[in-house]
Amino acid sequence: MFSLAGNIFGSLAFIALAVTAYIPLPPDVSPGNLKIVFNNTIPNVPGKSLIGILVTYPAGVPGATPSHRHAASAFISAYVVSGAISSQLGDEPAQKVYQAGESWTEAPGAHHIVSANADKTGGASVLLATFVVNTNENQLPLLVVIDPV
Repeated sequence: MFSLAGNIFGSLAFIALAVTAYIPLPPDVSPGNLKIVFNNTIPNVPGKSLIGILVTYPAGVPGATPSHRHAASAFISAYVVSGAISSQLGDEPAQKVYQAGESWTEAPGAHHIVSANADKTGGASVLLATFVVNTNENQLPLLVVIDPV
């Protein structure tokens, strides 16, 4: 069991480096704002992995992730851990604000055009995005593909 934990930790460290190396982010969003907190294959669903990414928008910063898509196979469930997150998917007519404790889902191939800190008090907002994805797409930059500028 401990060697499995060591392997998972090593994989997470590698993926964290991949975030820094491959995802171009605007000046108000640092790579430290994205952290893979788990990445596990699903033993009873061959070829699928379950991945959790913690997204932190710092206090006092109007942080946002750029418009993006995820791996084509990725089904995502997003949960607001703290603060408030403004979100808009490509097929939605307007932005929605989700408060701590609320969640939403994103279908495979969804275009996420807005994901931003909506906390009007200037506090940090934290989002946990949980992915179910093809195991061969469980590495960055496949998980988050930034739209061309």
